[in-house]
Order: sequence, then C-alpha cells, then structure tokens
Amino acid sequence: MICEECKKEGLESRVYTGMCSKLMAYYEPFYDENGQYHLHDANVKTQHYYCSNEHEWREKSMKSCPTCGDWWK
Repeated sequence: MICEECKKEGLESRVYTGMCSKLMAYYEPFYDENGQYHLHDANVKTQHYYCSNEHEWREKSMKSCPTCGDWWK
C-alpha cells in the first residue's frame, strides 16, 4: 500500500494500519430456490491508515456474497 498524498508530493513513506471498526449486525444466510448458499452481509468495515508523513485516511469495504456477489437483496 502506498500513501496517495505522498505519491502526489513525490515523497516516500511507510503506511501503518490503525483502528478498524465494523457494524456487527446479523444477516441470516439462506439457500435459494436452486439450493445455492447465500450470505448477503451488508456490514461495512472501516479501516484507518496513516503514514510516516502524518497523512491519514480511511477505507470502507464490504464482503460480497460468495455465490452471487451481491451484498443485500
């Protein structure tokens, strides 16, 4: 991973991971009409990053269903 601010400024830096948070709501898995397993987990994970030049940012991500790729239906 590279700090985008440092990249723009032509600087080198180390990137560190900080706190991570995740909404912990339960989403019940199910099997569809064709017997395929689905897990539509709409929880959002937020990861905090910072670099050795004091830039900070957060990235949000979600896991997609292993069967159909959706988050929620």
